[in-house]
Amino acid sequence: MNQSSPAPKRHAVGIDFGTTYSSISCLNRHGKPIVIPDEYGETAIPSALLFEPGKDVVIGHKALAQAIEHPEKVVLYPKREIGKANKKWYLHGKTYTPVDLAALIIRKLLDQAERKVGRIRSAVITVPAQFSEIQRQEIVAAGQQAGLKTVDIINEPVAAALCHVLGTEGLWFTELADTQHILVFDLGGGTFDLSIVKYSPNEVQVVGGGGHLRLGGLDWSHRLEGHLCKKFKAEFKREVTQNPHFLQQLVTEAEQAKRTLSQKPRVEVSCELDGEIKTVKVSRQTFEELTGSLVEETRRITQELLKKHDMGWAHIDAVLLVGGSSRMPMIRRSMKQLSGRTLNSALSPDMSIAHGAAYFAGMLSSNDEFARSILEEPAKQRLSQMVQRSVNSRALGIMVRTQENKNRVPHYLIPANTPLPAQVSQVFETVRANQDMIKIPIVESGTQTDQSLIHLGDCRIQNLPPDLPEGTEVLVTMKYDHQALLEVSARVLESSLSSRMRISRSRNVIQQLEFDKALLPPRKPLSDSDLRKAPPLPNELDDLQVKRTTDRRTSTRPAKRRRPPQPERAHSEDVLDTMELAIIAAERAVQGKDKPQSSIIKMHSQAMPIPLCEDCLEPFDKEGNCIKCRNPMVRVKEYEVPKAIKDQQTRYRRRKRSDSTASKRPKK
Repeated sequence: MNQSSPAPKRHAVGIDFGTTYSSISCLNRHGKPIVIPDEYGETAIPSALLFEPGKDVVIGHKALAQAIEHPEKVVLYPKREIGKANKKWYLHGKTYTPVDLAALIIRKLLDQAERKVGRIRSAVITVPAQFSEIQRQEIVAAGQQAGLKTVDIINEPVAAALCHVLGTEGLWFTELADTQHILVFDLGGGTFDLSIVKYSPNEVQVVGGGGHLRLGGLDWSHRLEGHLCKKFKAEFKREVTQNPHFLQQLVTEAEQAKRTLSQKPRVEVSCELDGEIKTVKVSRQTFEELTGSLVEETRRITQELLKKHDMGWAHIDAVLLVGGSSRMPMIRRSMKQLSGRTLNSALSPDMSIAHGAAYFAGMLSSNDEFARSILEEPAKQRLSQMVQRSVNSRALGIMVRTQENKNRVPHYLIPANTPLPAQVSQVFETVRANQDMIKIPIVESGTQTDQSLIHLGDCRIQNLPPDLPEGTEVLVTMKYDHQALLEVSARVLESSLSSRMRISRSRNVIQQLEFDKALLPPRKPLSDSDLRKAPPLPNELDDLQVKRTTDRRTSTRPAKRRRPPQPERAHSEDVLDTMELAIIAAERAVQGKDKPQSSIIKMHSQAMPIPLCEDCLEPFDKEGNCIKCRNPMVRVKEYEVPKAIKDQQTRYRRRKRSDSTASKRPKK
């Protein structure tokens, strides 16, 4: 009788898919991360693709070398386009999306690794901490398109932190002396990420993160390109910007000059135009003067992150500089001056993120009882003990209607930098009588350089009972786990009707469960103009508004509205003042068996609407300035209610104490 052969042993593989360069690493049987070079011995390949008719796509150094002679055939830096639905390349009769190009680069990395270790079916791919949910889903889709059966992701700064706490090159599984806070400063080719990580024995916990999606080594290169362009224009004594071959040559030479200036005080750059070659000299001092504002931006973001979490440099025990661009002397000098401490130089700026991803892959496989791993038992035991806890980089919430003008506004249930897993519940109410459907748009906040909001999908409750009154209460619960599975459920409190949807990265799909089996409309970013409009509110499809509350003791109580015939409803006795966009906290919303479990995170900051800027619909910082356009909060008149809400909360607490005292009095 033939027996099926055992499943092949799994390799712990980590992929650093970078803007300018990408690399792949795996753990050997002892748990040591090993970077796998390409056929030319290069440990990192350029994220460049060469397309020629009738030939296979060329990826890496050969593609980058052809960028000067054939710029129209070469695509550079596709990672910067991830998440842009309308971005496409039309090459030789075929259409490519950012996901397609990312998949080709990942496939190239897998090919070079499989020549060494055999078939790879699963891997961990790193992403910038500031990536949106859709961008993360597209990275997963690219990995699956490249042939991976299972794709997990990890934020790049967290991967670097894992590499630091689990060991450095040649010394893996080292133990740090004690609990400490680590600031990971990750300046890559296209993005800038910051994370504050708390390490304690066997645990890496992200305290908070920040960064900039469009700030990286490429921006330093662009500054140098502009300077060189002016110099060469003077040398050639004619316009040079109209020649695409010269411009591509300039891009390549500027990138190389930037790298050289990290090692030498000056460099000579030569470019050819119409058979004539000219040379321009650039000093490190000139380069640093050109890019000083970029360095200041990294300092500002770093200081803001510490301030946001009420931390100073005295709370930081180690500063890790990772990412190839962190090699620049101006960056190291700036961070040393800012932090007042010696920088940790034990990690390889280029390989630490790939190594950390491989460590994380080893942690996942070591905790999977059904996985067959090449790791020996001591390595498996060490990796299985390590726990990584992260936070969400962007706020997650739903769109609700304001009571005043019925405009849609975002209401964030899970703020950015919330420890995962997280679960939050709140009560909302319908905005019209006789609704037969409730639609709850689920959104994610943008960043300073991204769209204001991104629409992730809709949660719907259909077939509502007839004669449903305006103000019917709906409990909305949002869950977000450490594996980045977002689940949103909604339940009409007066009935058994409910709905649930999941946004799962692992399958890169959105599922609408129970009452809505139809396909959802495609996800797309919501523009500011879309959010400002107040679309018509047909009875058959409508949204929610934040729970209105009324204080029965006030003389300004609004007149009772006429409602259609309805069953007798149970009214809460603990009602508050009428207040625009006031809400009832989650712990008061559910009674008895439906009461949220103790694991639910109750965030007091979410007991009131989040003020948003009128111009860009981003939230305000602690100083009252918009995080994107820096406009002051005083312009947002519609949401100036913090004091009133505090007053109503005070009255509510007093009334609760009064009711509690009265209930304890003996009855006569």
